Amino acid sequence: MKNLALLILFATLFLGQSVSSRVHHSSFLPSPDSMVNGSIYHAKAVVKKKLRADKKIIIKHERIKGLMEAMTMAFPVADSTIFDSCAIGSKGLFTFQIVGGYPVITAAHFDKLPQYVCPMHPDELSNKPGSCSQCGMPLEKRKWN
Repeated sequence: MKNLALLILFATLFLGQSVSSRVHHSSFLPSPDSMVNGSIYHAKAVVKKKLRADKKIIIKHERIKGLMEAMTMAFPVADSTIFDSCAIGSKGLFTFQIVGGYPVITAAHFDKLPQYVCPMHPDELSNKPGSCSQCGMPLEKRKWN
């Protein structure tokens, strides 16, 4: 009986510590005070959603060493041309710079440029055939200059 009580106590302490350390680990995001303006970071990521009106891109990124753990989140985009060179599902290397205490995407280099575009909405890009999410028209093969 004494061994069972010790086992329960040990399991409670061990599991409690393990769970709390995992929660802290997975939600790690430095406070804006600890981020130095101008610092630059790089990470591989996949575009999940483009929020052109908000000037943000939602990406699923790997761990950004020295900044944050791997996660999916929205980042502001410094240059709108980044929107034109990617589509949902695009994979690439992103450059982040700390601006005003927060990470901002300042550059992105994609493995493959989007091949399909909506004839009515040139900002609607895709890596595969389909239809425009704004008007439903079929996407056309993109012509490169």
